[in-house]
Amino acid sequence: KLQFLYLIDLMAAVSVSDAEWRVREELAALYRIAGETGWDEVIYNHISARVPGEEAVLLNEFGLRYEEITAGNLVKVDLQGRILSANREARLNAPGIVIHLAVHEARPDLECVIHHHNVHAITVASMKQPWVPLTQNMCIVNHRLAARTHPYEGIACNEAEKARLKADLGDREILLMENHGVIVGGTTIAAAYFTAFVFDRACMEFATMLATVGGDIEKLTPAPGPVVEDTQRLLATAGAKQRNSGWGRLEFAARCRGIRSTRWKDRSMVSPVLVAKL
Repeated sequence: KLQFLYLIDLMAAVSVSDAEWRVREELAALYRIAGETGWDEVIYNHISARVPGEEAVLLNEFGLRYEEITAGNLVKVDLQGRILSANREARLNAPGIVIHLAVHEARPDLECVIHHHNVHAITVASMKQPWVPLTQNMCIVNHRLAARTHPYEGIACNEAEKARLKADLGDREILLMENHGVIVGGTTIAAAYFTAFVFDRACMEFATMLATVGGDIEKLTPAPGPVVEDTQRLLATAGAKQRNSGWGRLEFAARCRGIRSTRWKDRSMVSPVLVAKL
């Protein structure tokens, strides 16, 4: 049985384009980085990336730890959630399908979507205190954050929630989900990573500062409005000048160099979950 699996594996791998392998390797690297950063919960949470030239995305197989995810065992699905990978028996997390496909359907400009339940994001998402730019990191992500939060609807298994997620995200890249977590998108995998990283720091700063003053926002000094706007313009100008690197590209590359194992580049499409069943 195992030999047959590896034969199918070889045939499937040959059919994957170079462009898709590039995305697979970058996404697998991001899973490793996310795990090291604490954006995973054993086998829960998820990150997706759009397949170049196709109406399809790559997601993690449900049941794998982030450290087990490789370029090869990522699962390809269409925008209706149908599995396109050779392993048709791969299990997918239902909330992952609802959340990620909602964003990819609504925002073709976003290549990568990250969803996690980091304690800093959940804390800020669940506050009644509105977001106020208090620090440099908060200024950096301020214009990327959706104007409203997404109300908690329970575990995101309801297809009907897609429409509300799309509406709440709008044309921004970050959506706080009350009592739940956060969605972060990026025009590249590197951009999604760095936006999520900076936003995580911003949430930690906001929650810590607010707790330090007993929740009294009047005891804190917000960044001046013109400075917040200037920060946004400066980042936009810098991004235009750095087209060879782009937002987050250098930072993501630096994190990739620090990944403890290179096994994330493994191109085998045979799932560890499937092998364990034999």
